[in-house]
Amino acid sequence: MGLFLQHAVPCFGRNAFLVTIVLINMQPTQRTKIVRQKNTQKQEDDFPWFEVSLVGGFFIVFILPVLILASIFLLFQAFDLIYPGVYIGETSVWGLTREKAVSKVDELWNEEHLLVITDGQRDWSAPPADFGLWVSSESAVEEAYWIGRGSDALYEYLELLTGKTHTFQSQVIFYPEIALTELERWAGVINITGYPTGVRYQEGEWVIVPGQDGLALDVNATIADLSADPDAVINNGVLLFSMFREGFNLGDTQVSIENILPQLEQPLRISAYDPITDIEENWQVTPNDLASMIHIVYDGQPHPHIDMLSFIAYLNDYLSSTHAKWTVEPDADLADLDAVWQADSVYSITVWHKSFDYIVQPGDSLNGLGLEYGMPYWHIMDANPFLYDTGLHAGQIIRIPSKNELLPLPVIRNKRIEISINQQRMRTYLNSSLQDEYIISTGVASSPTHTGVFQVQTHELNAYASVWDLYMPHFLGIYEGWPGFMNGIHGLPTLSSGNILWADVLGSPASYGCIILALDDAEDLYYWAEDGVVVEIIQ
Repeated sequence: MGLFLQHAVPCFGRNAFLVTIVLINMQPTQRTKIVRQKNTQKQEDDFPWFEVSLVGGFFIVFILPVLILASIFLLFQAFDLIYPGVYIGETSVWGLTREKAVSKVDELWNEEHLLVITDGQRDWSAPPADFGLWVSSESAVEEAYWIGRGSDALYEYLELLTGKTHTFQSQVIFYPEIALTELERWAGVINITGYPTGVRYQEGEWVIVPGQDGLALDVNATIADLSADPDAVINNGVLLFSMFREGFNLGDTQVSIENILPQLEQPLRISAYDPITDIEENWQVTPNDLASMIHIVYDGQPHPHIDMLSFIAYLNDYLSSTHAKWTVEPDADLADLDAVWQADSVYSITVWHKSFDYIVQPGDSLNGLGLEYGMPYWHIMDANPFLYDTGLHAGQIIRIPSKNELLPLPVIRNKRIEISINQQRMRTYLNSSLQDEYIISTGVASSPTHTGVFQVQTHELNAYASVWDLYMPHFLGIYEGWPGFMNGIHGLPTLSSGNILWADVLGSPASYGCIILALDDAEDLYYWAEDGVVVEIIQ
């Protein structure tokens, strides 16, 4: 140990000497431990930290990203996912399966996406599917899926690593039949009915009402626009309706309307005549009722016009309220209504008796019902065709036709012929005043003259009846006893031999149903009663 100290001091100097002294004072085992620690420290100081750091940095900077990217690549491959940076239109689909990508595009564009619907003035919103527009993404998603998987997979994958994106466009499918149905529905909602400047009866006076232009959805033109470029509608998010504007010369009509105000003040007077009962009723339409029927029509200038349907509805309401059996004559010709109104004249109408249902009672017969309701029985059969097969039975409901059907010609209102079977007399009236009275002969009991309200329908100077081989001078046909057989009024019949019949029995029933007059009387009546004169036959 002394030798060791001798040689150690020069080598290590003062510090070494101190160490040596410490070592001398230590036990042998402790001294060995210290020496080993020193050697270990020296070994640690010799570790290649720089080289290790350099390798680790290279791994982190270059190898680790490659491993991460490779893992991502394998992950997307393993789970069949679309690679990053891939879009369908503006919709990102990376990280999704093909099914989920299709579902996402469908949800965004076909369910949640709303189009702005506009006619240029008003805006609404609605899903594109309502108008037959459908975004189909299947083919685009399929293309998107193959980015990084096809023959150019490596190149495309490297492009994705550089941040390049791939965008695919969905296919927009257009279904015209869906669009047609929806546009027709919209037309009923958004169309604006135009009308020219008009008038309104308000608080007892006529006032001018400003008009407005019409606006209507042009369905066919809008469908044509959709068919031409459905993609633009989806991408822009706007569906512009093609509209048809109906313009009115609103400014030009203001002065013209003012000029017709005096015409609107003109009253409408009506005379309703019932030829069955010979009753006439006259009244003046109230201003409010008249105003509801007046429309303004234009043929360069405005003209007031009474709407026919409105007038007929008014007449039916009025007539039913005053006479339950009255109604407006079917197919009545009201063409001259405006002219009569503007001329401040009375408008004349012929009222019509309503048909009605009848329950057949025990003991009823067709001939008896005809006599009761004043019409030949075959008219009842014509109104109920089933009677030709079934006949008449108690409990049946049959239709009794209107008595006016026996007056086929326009009625001559100021003349009337009345015939009394019991009195065997005929009387003629002009303007409700008695003109003449004649002795007549009507039908015998086996072939009676039918009661009812009839009409002069034909004139024959000398009619021939082949069944009886006789002539009937100055014949006025008034009703058909059965189809094709006309009963009428005429002078004393003459046989083909020249013999005059029944001259000595006038005043008593004698004919086969016709009404017989003296020859001179028949001639006078023939020229006095034109076709259309009403003939009323009573018992």
